[in-house]
Amino acid sequence: MKSNFFSRLVSAALIFLILSTASLYSQGMTFDADVDKTEVRAGETLRLTLTLTRKINGSNYSGMNFPEITSIPDFDIVGQRSSQNLSYVNGVGVAQVQVLIELVPQKPGDLTIPSLTLKDPSGAVVSTKAIKIKAHPPKNDDEEEAAPEKAAEGNPPEKTGIGFFQGLMILVFIIILVVGSPIVLSFFMTRGSKASNKWKEHEDSEKSTYSHGSSKIADTKISDAKIVDAKIVDKNSNFDFETELAHLKRNHPDPDREMYKKFFEIFHTAIVSSSGRFDPAMTPDELMNIITRKLPASFNANVKTLFEDWEVCVFANQNPQRSFADVIKDAREILSGIKNME
Repeated sequence: MKSNFFSRLVSAALIFLILSTASLYSQGMTFDADVDKTEVRAGETLRLTLTLTRKINGSNYSGMNFPEITSIPDFDIVGQRSSQNLSYVNGVGVAQVQVLIELVPQKPGDLTIPSLTLKDPSGAVVSTKAIKIKAHPPKNDDEEEAAPEKAAEGNPPEKTGIGFFQGLMILVFIIILVVGSPIVLSFFMTRGSKASNKWKEHEDSEKSTYSHGSSKIADTKISDAKIVDAKIVDKNSNFDFETELAHLKRNHPDPDREMYKKFFEIFHTAIVSSSGRFDPAMTPDELMNIITRKLPASFNANVKTLFEDWEVCVFANQNPQRSFADVIKDAREILSGIKNME
């Protein structure tokens, strides 16, 4: 009887030892599978991640052995690596093994990574879920060439650089700017200087005087488009325009810029001397406004043309575009009209 009791006690101790050892290895094991993408072209890789997790009790955990996976139907295994991790929370340990497998589809179509099964030390079976993969045919040359065209239809690429038409317009603009800028500058200098440029006296300026009888005319010095030296002529003085003009022609047989300047000085003196209406300090523009108002309308064209020549010569420092004979003709007609006006 004592022998029977002893046998039962030993059996109970062995059962307790087996159950305790099993609890050290397994209390709830899970096995999961996941992929980084479910659609791939044949020849491209996808990543399969297998994760085995198990809870353990005790501190004598010696690790988990994960079986090596050598093949998966319809896929080539091109790489495989694993890692293990163990952590404890409140005396309960969690062991985890993770395996990363690089797969390449062997053919296009609807493929499946099958369910994978493992047994824990207690004999319990854990399995992953099957994963469906869509493998597209590999790209060919026609598709690669068509891809940029489709992208261009849906979302036209940004244009870079300068097109032919834009380049042509820029070239035309540059030509206009180079050719037209002197003309525009001359125009604005002429029109913009009318109100501000006055005939002024300057004691230190150089003077050249040519005389006839008792009358003397001071030469005018031009600097920065302003007349800075002019001799004031007594109004209604005995000034002979034709005599001074003849003297000018003798000194300047060929019309040049200096001759035109002296001519308009003579013309200015002749206007001021011919009538008390004019002030020697008036600009050509101011003289023209008074003459246009006083003379008949038939003189307007001649007055405007002659005074434009005057401004071009004095302010723009250029010769008139027409002949000297035409300039003299208009000057004589205007002086004659002023005398008749008086």
